[in-house]
Amino acid sequence: MRDQKNQKNQKHQRKRILAALIALAVIAAMLLGMAVSVVRAQEEETQQSSAAIEAPDYRPETLKKQAVYIDNIDVTNMSYSEAERALNEHMEKLRGDSIVLYAGDNAAVTTAGAMGLSYTNKNIIEEALSIGKKGNVLKRFLADRQIRNEGAIVLDLGFRVDRGLVSQVIRRNKDLLNCEPRPNSLELSGKTFSVLPAKDGVRVDETASVDTVMQYIAHTWHGGQGGVALNAEILPSKDTADQLRNVRNLLGEATTEFDSSEEARATNIGLAAAHIHGTVLYPGEEFSSIEAIGPTEAEYGFALGASYAGDNIIDTYGGGVCQATSTLYDAVLEAELEVTERHNHTMRIHYVEPALDATISDDTVDFRFKNNTDSPIFIEARAEDGEVSFRIYGHETRDPNRSIRYESRILTTTDYETVYKVDEKAPFGSIREISGEEGMQTELWKIISMNGEYESEEKVNSSTYSPTNHSYLVGIDGASSGTVNAIYNAVASKSLDQIYDAVYNGTAAD
Repeated sequence: MRDQKNQKNQKHQRKRILAALIALAVIAAMLLGMAVSVVRAQEEETQQSSAAIEAPDYRPETLKKQAVYIDNIDVTNMSYSEAERALNEHMEKLRGDSIVLYAGDNAAVTTAGAMGLSYTNKNIIEEALSIGKKGNVLKRFLADRQIRNEGAIVLDLGFRVDRGLVSQVIRRNKDLLNCEPRPNSLELSGKTFSVLPAKDGVRVDETASVDTVMQYIAHTWHGGQGGVALNAEILPSKDTADQLRNVRNLLGEATTEFDSSEEARATNIGLAAAHIHGTVLYPGEEFSSIEAIGPTEAEYGFALGASYAGDNIIDTYGGGVCQATSTLYDAVLEAELEVTERHNHTMRIHYVEPALDATISDDTVDFRFKNNTDSPIFIEARAEDGEVSFRIYGHETRDPNRSIRYESRILTTTDYETVYKVDEKAPFGSIREISGEEGMQTELWKIISMNGEYESEEKVNSSTYSPTNHSYLVGIDGASSGTVNAIYNAVASKSLDQIYDAVYNGTAAD
């Protein structure tokens, strides 16, 4: 009887232990579910509070049952080395994925690798391969339960990027991401103006943006092309549409001609005009030719063309640009805008009258003027069919009975000299003659009339031009040494007859 009672007690005890184990398993499962819910809630909260743009999830859409994944890699039946190789290949691919950084309407593209993409879960392979195989009874039970309920287990790598590299990427792209506010602008089609919308400026907060990018990679991005909105201050633009609607009158214009067969010169003049075309200058603003045209180097499309360098004519990149600025100067004079900086060429040029030219050079010699009217002005520029022209539009307030004209007055002249030079690069037998130009001192005067009658005049500028030597350039490339010596002696004698004798009696090199 006592043995039966003991057996009964042992049976009840085993039932209580089993019930306790089941209850413990249920509680553990509930705790696990709660933990997952908390993590997901935290992830959602982080995603909502960041400035991130949702990226597509590149993890597998359909999970294999009874499988274990690292990100989107099925490692269920892999060895450690196979899983390691697959993970390395996966990370290499992810490092090449594009990440677009947005700042207002501006954007710059980088890659996850450029920002130092890595992962935080360094023991993820061991963890993945041990699921359901290692650990105590409860741990294996929970893993088996999750696989049965959800079909698979997906382990996150825990992406991260390097703070310093993210900062470098943002700083390197600052010219693309940041911009100053831009007021409304004008577009001219035929003779009709259209007011274009203003554009807000953007200033990126680098420190805060680095944090945002790091949070985005850690909590939102799962691979593939992504995008994140940086922390940026929007700088509101001014609405100047009403001012621009006043731009409807032609205030001044000028046209000069150039030889369109000189391709380099035509290219440079055309580029200068294109860079200036469409400029809107508000009241009180100053125009700089150097800033508007920009660098005149080969990388910006400019070609080698003839230009002045002191008393010499040499080929430089951008040669011919000064014809554009000189033509613009004449249009500015017609519009009676305030000229704040202007320089004449060192020697006389022939596409405009003396004292009507305006040269620029490097960053030191500029042609500048200010909008001294009550409304914005618009500059139209064209270079085609051997002509470059500028038209300046604005709000006409001048008396219609008043007229102006400009007169170039030559005060003194200086005779040029005749010089003889050896040109080592020119072929033997060639004699090139370059016409000389006398120097002069000139003044430009503005003549003002009312109702066709002279009223007054005022001096605009004084310009001094050096004489240009009348030159004979004698080629020696390919001549014998004796002939070269004879030509040098003839050139030193400054006798054209002796030069011709030395050339025609000379011999070529063996």
